Parts: sequence; C-alpha cells; structure tokens
Amino acid sequence: MNRLSILKIAFFRIKIYKVSFFINVFFLAILVFIEYQIYSSFSTTINLRNLLVYLMISISMFSVLSISRVPEYIISIKKGEIGKYLVKPIRLIEFIAIEEFGIELYHIFQVFPILFIGIILSKASFISVFLFIGSILLSMILSSLITIFFFSFSMILMKEASMKALLSISVAFFSGALVPFDILPNIVKKIAYFTPFSLLIDGPINILFGKNLFYIIFLQLMWIVVFCLVGNFFIEHNKKQLVVFGG
Repeated sequence: MNRLSILKIAFFRIKIYKVSFFINVFFLAILVFIEYQIYSSFSTTINLRNLLVYLMISISMFSVLSISRVPEYIISIKKGEIGKYLVKPIRLIEFIAIEEFGIELYHIFQVFPILFIGIILSKASFISVFLFIGSILLSMILSSLITIFFFSFSMILMKEASMKALLSISVAFFSGALVPFDILPNIVKKIAYFTPFSLLIDGPINILFGKNLFYIIFLQLMWIVVFCLVGNFFIEHNKKQLVVFGG
C-alpha cells in the first residue's frame, strides 16, 4: 500500500458515513448566523464584515480539523486492527497523518461553499488568498500531528473520551474557533499566541486579512517539524507496549 492509496481510502471511507452535504452546510450557516448576532453586539469598534468572514472560516475549519474528533487509528486499535498500520517502509506516524489528512480533505469539500463565500467577502488580494489556501493545508497537517501526539497517550489506556474533551476545549478556545481573537482580552490572546493552536484557525484567517503572511507560515512549518519528531517518539514508544487481543 502506497501513500496515495492510504489517502484515497481514508477519503472515500469517511464519505460513506457522513450526513448530506446540504444538511451540513445548512447547519453550519445557522451556527455562523447565531454567533454573528451574538459577537456583533460586543463592541462598536469591530469590523462587521471581517467578523462575519472570521466566523464563516473559523466555524467551518473547526469542523474540518482532526482535533475535533477521535482519530481513526484509536478506533481501529480498540477493534484490534492495528496490523493495517504496520506497513513497511511507511512509518506509523506517517500512515496515521496521511489517513487523518484524507479525512480532513473530505470535510473540506463538505464546508467548501461557506469557505468560498468567506474568501469572496474578505476582498483579499490574490497573494493573500493563495497563501491562505497553503496555510489551510499546513493547518490540516499540523492538526493531524497534534492529534497524533495527544492521542498517543491514550493508545495504551484507551481513555480517548477524556483526551478528546481536553483537546477539543483547548483548541476551540485558543485557536479562535470558539471566540474570535479580536474579542478576547489581551492577556488571553498573548497566551494563545504562545501555543500552536492559534495557527490552526486564527493564523490562516490573519493571512487572508493580509497580516503576517510569511511569519505565520514559518511558525506552522516549525510546529509541524516539532510535532512530527515528538509525536513519532511517543507513538513508536507506545506501539512497543501495545498488546492487541483478538482481531
């Protein structure tokens, strides 16, 4: 099995289980409308068009990124199906990251209309849109690696529910998915910018708005390298201790 096959299998397998494209877009649009009504009343200094764009992209991307769900490899391990991940010469972290990226690609298609409208409303320059798309792809890769790192601690104990709750809440708050950064107190924003979570959603949106274009991409690449190295260490360590019964 090669890397492209892993990507295609993940993409088409998740497609079988997901709700209708139109239902998904409808509910996301409702959520954007509700949050816009709430946050637009917070301050008279907020640019309402930018706020709407921010909410459209942040809500859509949070539903796309792998940090919002239990990764496929944890579900497979619980079923005793870890054997499919031990494909030489592909490393375990590489296999899982490609699989999670394939699932995220499918979710991108599910939210594409809202993302597209958000890009149009932003009135961003061509270079900003081009770098925004690149940053979104890096965000998806980084999200996969963060997910692998955090859930590697639950490979042995299989306590994925608590890990999912911890990761989802942390990312929702410090990425801009729950509350736009312009509304957060300065001290909270400073803390968020010290974490890689801010690069998952707020970072790409800032690129779309023409802010810190190459600096954000540099930080995304840096954190991708960090989580790739650290995640690989922990997941390989835990793999050696894993005993699969049945399957």
